[in-house]
Amino acid sequence: VEAFNMGALDYMHGDQDPVVWLARSKGLARYKQSTDMLGKLARIDGLTEIPNRREFDRVLEIEWLRAIRSEEPLSLLMLDVDNFKPYNDGYGHDAGDECLRQVALTIQATMRRSADFAARYGGEEFVCVLPDTDQAGAMALADSIRKNIEGLNIPHEYANGDRIVTLSSGVATFVASAQKSPVELVKAADGALYRAKQAGRNCVKAA
Repeated sequence: VEAFNMGALDYMHGDQDPVVWLARSKGLARYKQSTDMLGKLARIDGLTEIPNRREFDRVLEIEWLRAIRSEEPLSLLMLDVDNFKPYNDGYGHDAGDECLRQVALTIQATMRRSADFAARYGGEEFVCVLPDTDQAGAMALADSIRKNIEGLNIPHEYANGDRIVTLSSGVATFVASAQKSPVELVKAADGALYRAKQAGRNCVKAA
């Protein structure tokens, strides 16, 4: 009873038939695999197969609290695929989905540190959480991502200027404190992204 109250799923005693032991053990293993898969699906974006907005919110909260304790800067990148709606409308949704998958893979491949975290924020927007990273480091990474997306040379004849898919980025860096919140960091990065769009797209701006 105590074990069940602590979360046990089954109970087997020593004098049971070994065949029963094996069958019940396999059943528990299948249950564990199913719950693990459901947990993963709840955290992963189905299209790009990188973490989703819900997982981003969770990770950002954790890293914010860690940054308060360490007193190290925490940076956030907000990235947006330029002129994505005309791309999606012109080439079709299947091409649009493939474009987003390539962008997601490139963002992840550009980040070198295991602590850095990328997620799909929604639509054609992505975010990167960069612990222990100052503004200069965050700007450098954002520009590397921008160049690597440009280097994919995905044709985009419906873009106003560049004829390939490009990316705009907003960067925000905070020294976390109890007087601030991660929501403010997101708003700052979003504001910087807006300025990047106003500056002509395919560039990086800092808050």
